[in-house]
Amino acid sequence: MASTRINNLYCPCTYETSAECFSSAEAAQAIFQYIQQRSESQSQNVDALMQRIKQLEEKLASLSAHNATLQEAVQRMQSGFRQHRSEVVSADQLCFVLPEFACEQSTGGGCEQGSSKPSDKAAGTEQGNSGAGDKPKKPSRHRRRY
Repeated sequence: MASTRINNLYCPCTYETSAECFSSAEAAQAIFQYIQQRSESQSQNVDALMQRIKQLEEKLASLSAHNATLQEAVQRMQSGFRQHRSEVVSADQLCFVLPEFACEQSTGGGCEQGSSKPSDKAAGTEQGNSGAGDKPKKPSRHRRRY
């Protein structure tokens, strides 16, 4: 007679005749013990999985909160960048760019230095100044190579 071990239950019989070794009460008790052992190990696994799920949910909540704060920071930075880009240009800078603004500012006494420069440039081009403006442009040396 060969002995086999079936899920922590020792049976001195072979596998084929193991049902004949036990009486019906012993067989029922063996099956009940087997089911209890399986359920205990499964309940331990379920408890461990439930604990892991709670940990992951807590981590997800903390990461979601951190993500929200990062998104708010990015939005603040973007709005700050937009405000920086759309700042009002100072009168000195406008004198160099807009000749009509320079004329208005020169009567108000705001930007005399800057107002003379754009008007001089405009007068020089209207008179046909034979300066560097008459030369044709040279082709760019930085061409694409194929």
